[in-house]
Amino acid sequence: MKYTCVKFKTHGLMIFIFISLMLIFPDIAAACDPKPHAKKYINQIRDVFGGEKPGLVIEEDSSEEILAFYDREEKIIHIYKDDYKGSCEENLPKLRVVIAHEYAHHLNSKIRKIAPIDGRENLAETAEHAIANAIWGEDKVVFDDDLNQQYLQQYKKIFSHVKSKIIKNRT
Repeated sequence: MKYTCVKFKTHGLMIFIFISLMLIFPDIAAACDPKPHAKKYINQIRDVFGGEKPGLVIEEDSSEEILAFYDREEKIIHIYKDDYKGSCEENLPKLRVVIAHEYAHHLNSKIRKIAPIDGRENLAETAEHAIANAIWGEDKVVFDDDLNQQYLQQYKKIFSHVKSKIIKNRT
């Protein structure tokens, strides 16, 4: 009986400490782990385009300049975990676009065949919106106005290609 009482006190103390920490540091409770979501988004894009799937590395630190980068030699998408503080609900739209952008770098040659665009970044920025809008819905990702004018035809080609692949995969 004495053992049970000590065990209960220990667990009660641990629960009290945990709740206290959550109240003092609410960011800990609200932090979003991007890895499972990023893997899911990578798989969804791969289901559309096929081919080799890029790797995924979650960097523990953060970068003030970028949210992620694609290593062309290693074929790995690197995401900075510290850029996804707060709830997942707040961060997932941003994460979708980041994954679509970096995956577009991975698919560079395939996308150029669909819609030729000069420059890797121009291609990735246009493709990120076309891919994200086609897979996850137009209300979740806003296509940049400056790109909208310059690469609208290429955007439409990529968007149509992705939509047709999704429909084809469902049948």
